Amino acid sequence: MRTLDPGRRVGHTRPMRWTDIDRIAAGLAEQHPGTRPLSLQPLEVRDRAAALGGFTDDPTRCNARILESIQLAWSDRVAGRSRSVSGTS
Repeated sequence: MRTLDPGRRVGHTRPMRWTDIDRIAAGLAEQHPGTRPLSLQPLEVRDRAAALGGFTDDPTRCNARILESIQLAWSDRVAGRSRSVSGTS
């Protein structure tokens, strides 16, 4: 698949929201290669996710559980594993 911009791939026309854990993790892994996700503070994860192309949700409408899920899914992607998370498509 060809990438249009981080966080948005060909065929994805729907906006990215906090509940799109796997899409956010994929975008973060692509946008920030070499980053160790588990070394980041939650606010850093929030800010990086909110800055992804295609992200349209309110940056303040997330919580610790969502940020932790994103961080773990991102870490799994970096390690070459895939994680299935509820609330994703």
